[in-house]
Amino acid sequence: MTPKEKEDWIRNLESGEYPKTAHYLHDSFGYCCLGVLIESSGIGFNTGMPYYKGSGKEIDKPYYESNNRNIADTGALSQVGLYHFGISDEEQLALMTLNDENETFKEVIEYIKENL
Repeated sequence: MTPKEKEDWIRNLESGEYPKTAHYLHDSFGYCCLGVLIESSGIGFNTGMPYYKGSGKEIDKPYYESNNRNIADTGALSQVGLYHFGISDEEQLALMTLNDENETFKEVIEYIKENL
């Protein structure tokens, strides 16, 4: 993740423009913190699945051609997504737990600032 992606992600989490949801990246109620990351980075949602939309970002071909072509599923980043954003499995689990166990993004934002 670039410093700009991190800055944009935090800014969007703090903005109030993304209602918070749990257990899904994006649903009819809102976004989890990782869904906001996908939106913040120029990757969008198409019928619930993230896709590239002219952001100029490319996933390295060997990763893109793996069995898991999507950057995420409905609830978490795939291995491709983790690689793309430079987030480990452990960091993703911490983010998901903080997101799902709290009413706001406050704890998530603190974690991002201190750990990513």
